[in-house]
Amino acid sequence: MQEINEKLTKDIQDELKKFSGNFSLKNIARLKGDASNRVYYRLEVTGFEKPTMVLMAVNTVDRGIVSEEIIKVSKKFIELPFLNIQRFLFKIGARVPVVYHHSKNAEFVFLEDFGDRLMHTIVSNSNRDEVSKIYRTSIEQLLHLQFNGIKNKDKNCYAFWHSFDDKLLMWEFAHFIEYGIEKRTGKIREAYRRELYKHFEKISGILAQEPTVLTHRDYHSRNLMVIDSSLGILDFQDALLGIPHYDLASLLRDSYIDLDENIIDEMVKYYIAVARENFGVKWRPADFRETFDLASIQRNLKAAGRFHYIHQVKKNPDYLQYLPGTLRKVKTNLLKYKWLRPLYNILAEYTEELR
Repeated sequence: MQEINEKLTKDIQDELKKFSGNFSLKNIARLKGDASNRVYYRLEVTGFEKPTMVLMAVNTVDRGIVSEEIIKVSKKFIELPFLNIQRFLFKIGARVPVVYHHSKNAEFVFLEDFGDRLMHTIVSNSNRDEVSKIYRTSIEQLLHLQFNGIKNKDKNCYAFWHSFDDKLLMWEFAHFIEYGIEKRTGKIREAYRRELYKHFEKISGILAQEPTVLTHRDYHSRNLMVIDSSLGILDFQDALLGIPHYDLASLLRDSYIDLDENIIDEMVKYYIAVARENFGVKWRPADFRETFDLASIQRNLKAAGRFHYIHQVKKNPDYLQYLPGTLRKVKTNLLKYKWLRPLYNILAEYTEELR
C-alpha cells in the first residue's frame, strides 16, 4: 500500500486539481488504520471550505471486493462498494462521511473528516452515565440505519444483493475452526469436528430464521466517531441484509471494550423499547435476548477467527491482545444455556482462553 512519498504526494495534488483548481495541498499525514486493504490520510487543503479532508487510498488490485471474506453475489460490482453503499446510506440520513470527490478508478476517495474522537477512546475514559448516553445514541443511530434502510430498500445498492444466510454464518464459524483451532493448535479429532459443525449449524439455523434488516456488519466502537451529539459511522462497505441482533452484538459485545453486564442488559432493553416505539417492531424480550446471545457467540467467534487469520496469514500479531476478552464473552454466553454446554466443553478443550 501507499506510503507518503513524492509520487503519492504528486498524484494526490494532481487529483485535487481535477476536483478544483483552487485547492492546494498544504500537508499530508497518514492515519492509523486497520487490517483492511485501505489506507487513510488526513489532508490539510487550502482553498477548501474546511481545513482538512480525509483521503481513502484503495488497493487497486482488490478495489472491487466488499471484503476479504467470502460473499457470493448474483451480479457483478461495477463500482467501489464503499461509494455505492455510502450513496444509499447518505440518502436515508445515516451519519456517514460526505464523499467530496473520487478518482476515475476510485483509487483515491476524498472524504469528510470526522476528526479524532473515536467512540472507543471516549468510552474508555468516561464514567457510567456518559457511557450509557453514548451507547443510547449509538443504538438510536443503529436502529435508524437498520429499519429505515430496509424500509427504503434500493435494488441498486449492493447491500441488498446478498444476505447473512446460514451459509455465510457457517462460513464464519468454519473460519474460527480453521484458524482459531486447527492452524493454531493442530488437527481436531474428527468426532469433535463433526460435533462442532452440528452445534454451529443449529445456531446458524436459528439465526437465519429471523427477519432481516440492513446490517452494517462491523458496527462497533472503533468504527464510530463522536461528533457533537451524534456518531459518525465508518467502514460500512460490507453492509448486507442480516438479522438486527448481529449489529447489536457487534456493538455491545465489542472485542475492544469490556462493557459491564448491567450496561449490556440496559442497552438490550433500550434497543427493544426504541425499536417498538419508533419502528413498531415487537419482540418478546426473553426470545430477543436468547437470539442476541447466540448472535454474540457467532460474532465473537468470527472475530477470534479473524484475529488468528490476521496474525497467521498477514503476519500482524496486533489483534491477538483482544483474544482473551473476546473469548471471555463467548464463554459467558455459552454457560448461560444448558443446551450449549456440550459445545462449550468441546471448544474449551481446544481453546485455552475458554477454560
